Amino acid sequence: MSKLEITQIMQAYCAGTLRANGQQVNVDEQGIIFADDVIAVSKKIYEKKMPVPQALTLFPQEPDVTDADEWFEYRMYDAQGMAKIMAAYGTDMPMMTVKGEAFIAKMYTVGLGYGWTYKEMLQSAKKGIPLKQIEGTSCRKIHERTISNILWKGNDEYKIVGFSNHPNIPEVAVAGGWGSADGDAIVEDAAAVISAVNGTSIFDVSKFQMPSKAWTIAQSKRLSGTSDTVLSFLKKSFPEVTFSKNPDLDADGVCMAIDMNEENFSQATPVLFRQLAPQPKGIDISVPCISMTCGVIVRQPLAASKSTKVV
Repeated sequence: MSKLEITQIMQAYCAGTLRANGQQVNVDEQGIIFADDVIAVSKKIYEKKMPVPQALTLFPQEPDVTDADEWFEYRMYDAQGMAKIMAAYGTDMPMMTVKGEAFIAKMYTVGLGYGWTYKEMLQSAKKGIPLKQIEGTSCRKIHERTISNILWKGNDEYKIVGFSNHPNIPEVAVAGGWGSADGDAIVEDAAAVISAVNGTSIFDVSKFQMPSKAWTIAQSKRLSGTSDTVLSFLKKSFPEVTFSKNPDLDADGVCMAIDMNEENFSQATPVLFRQLAPQPKGIDISVPCISMTCGVIVRQPLAASKSTKVV
């Protein structure tokens, strides 16, 4: 029941009782005061639950990037040459060459602050509700979600390329339709995505990420003629791979197989959440907060693969 509904009930009750006694009353004011008296205010703060951002912990952090950098440069090297067996006293030793290419990523600052009006601070003191706790915690969560979205999907306006839509990461066409597909077909789809990476003979998948709905299907759907679920069978077939749910893939409904290490993929996020000094604005207070990131650094796009839509 809303506070307005409680107020209306109390207004009707007070008006009827007092008029029966021949008394007059301002029912609007009386109703509001009475409603405030009977409503208990919880000191504990409850927030609407949101999926935990996965990209922040999935990608290793670049150790050399700092918050003072406006650009981040990384270099890729390719060694060329072939060794050979040398004859006795041989003088024709081949020499290798190394070619390198530099890539530059721009540092972006993300801003979102919070604050309170003078009246909110008075109400907080009166009711004992810690405004800073809910405001600051919520602001940090929004910063984390924003940075995670940039890492996964980039930003079209600023031409930031994300991990899940990186043009050089191979896309594997799978049958999909996991909601109605049998367990064997789902296993074949997952194996095809993993094989796209393992088949390079250079990289080996260490993480397989599924959207939330696909994860639930893999957990519950059984393979025909066995007691194994799709997920348990995949874990036995690929013991070196960690299978997990990733809500950041829910919108696209795709799976991703990744050989995750710093040499292949990383993030350049030197500041995830930083509160600056509170600033008075008249009689109100604001707290500016920033994050800084260059997004995802994709050095080896063939070390990952993604499926077409599975759910």
